[in-house]
Amino acid sequence: MKKLAAEYQPRGVGFLAIYPNHAEAVRLDAMGYTDLGDTLAEMKIRTAHRNFNFPYADDGPTQAVAEKFGPAATPHVFIYDQARHLSLQGRIDDSEREDLVKHHDTRDAIEALLAGREPAVTTTKVFGRSLKRREKTED
Repeated sequence: MKKLAAEYQPRGVGFLAIYPNHAEAVRLDAMGYTDLGDTLAEMKIRTAHRNFNFPYADDGPTQAVAEKFGPAATPHVFIYDQARHLSLQGRIDDSEREDLVKHHDTRDAIEALLAGREPAVTTTKVFGRSLKRREKTED
């Protein structure tokens, strides 16, 4: 995301990351993969540490945006054209490992839109971490 934002923001493309996880729904076994929790305060530490170059919003307490968009996992990108029509939803690339990427789905969609074309691919399978839904807080 940082590379995409650095390349495309100067060309007029806007980026926004929305954190969809409800902090109290994160299971203890999921915390073994991180040094921080999922509260907004802790996510602000993460974004500063990772030098995010795009705005970062928290949807976790209500998950209102996640309910409307329906992300399957994080990350899950939603790309809109100038008329605000959904042009691509899905993964960033076809692999989490940069050295194994064969298809740059998000980059290809942005390039198509900037050239005035519809993206060749409009939906891709998403992989990543599951969403932590507020109805799971009891678990």
